Amino acid sequence: MPRVQHRPARLTREDCDAIGFEFHDERSAWNFLDGTARSTVRVDFSPDLRHAAVSVMGADWCGALLWSKIDLLGDIRGALVWDAVRHTLYIEGPEPTQAWTSPLVDVQAGALRIYANGEAFRQGRPDRVLPVPD
Repeated sequence: MPRVQHRPARLTREDCDAIGFEFHDERSAWNFLDGTARSTVRVDFSPDLRHAAVSVMGADWCGALLWSKIDLLGDIRGALVWDAVRHTLYIEGPEPTQAWTSPLVDVQAGALRIYANGEAFRQGRPDRVLPVPD
């Protein structure tokens, strides 16, 4: 797992507003990704508005796209997590036998848990569990 010395630039609600994002509520903003008005980028802020998660959704696929070109989906789906307290970047992708169609991440009992999709999350079936160092 790579260590990053400097955290990524902080994205704020004001930034989203300034670039024309629409807000679902106080903590969720979105905008169209292209001129077709079918692909979107979404930003969800933590309850204290100090952290944000960004996901990209295409018109004819579900899940978040990471590293691939927008018009060529490919099979690369993954999770990128920035631990702002420990200044650690986690980049995880599925194993060849796993299908992460829309990965979700949470932290429980000192471990980062990655789920393939919402159904796996609701059933408490993580595909990957990584210890979070103290």
